[in-house]
Amino acid sequence: MRVGAKIADEKKVLLWGTEIPAGTIGKGELGIYAVVNMEGEITLVADLQLKSYKVLDIYLRGGMEGTIESDLTTLSADVGVRIKAGGKVISKKFTLMDEYYSLWKLQKPDMAGFLIGMEEVC
Repeated sequence: MRVGAKIADEKKVLLWGTEIPAGTIGKGELGIYAVVNMEGEITLVADLQLKSYKVLDIYLRGGMEGTIESDLTTLSADVGVRIKAGGKVISKKFTLMDEYYSLWKLQKPDMAGFLIGMEEVC
């Protein structure tokens, strides 16, 4: 059994930005953003736009993850950190890194899977 909830609210803040002349095309806009969401995930983002077309979008994302699972015989819990890096150039997506580092694990018998019978002995 797995229980989870996601809240999609996030805050995006421009850390640095500039305009780049692009000759006859016009100008490009380069920006680096920090994004924090309600799940505690922090993302650093760099993107480059020419006119209204996003040419480059690169991200580095990190956050805590936790899972609790039970199959009615074993209870397992895990808390760790996930780091992802990747992006998109024009329409080609790529992943540079997707790593999970476990910080704490617990595994023990879950008594919900057992039946206990009581008998009177005289």
